[in-house]
Amino acid sequence: IAVPIQSVTVRPADKVFKPVEKDSLSSPAPKEKAGDKMVEVIFRVDQDTVTAVPVSIGLSSQDMFEIKSGIQEGDEIVIGNHKVLSRELQTGMHVKKSEAEEGKKSGKKR
Repeated sequence: IAVPIQSVTVRPADKVFKPVEKDSLSSPAPKEKAGDKMVEVIFRVDQDTVTAVPVSIGLSSQDMFEIKSGIQEGDEIVIGNHKVLSRELQTGMHVKKSEAEEGKKSGKKR
């Protein structure tokens, strides 16, 4: 499966599966500490919420990554700017599809 580079980020492994708490919706994710084990993740959209999914990356080009495991063809994923994906977006947050991106799914071959 090939996905845009803008859909992949890294997060501390121990924080990937923690759902967002309602009180923390307006604050960004805590900063990583030196020595934290980092994993590559993609945010998968399930109805109107996102889930951070650890992925295994294969080959890459200037604008695409090959995803070897973690998501399946047809999964909807979040594509966004670095700040949002790496700091602000958290598992359990609600998202809304933009008109420009509606209908785009991972796994499309280019």
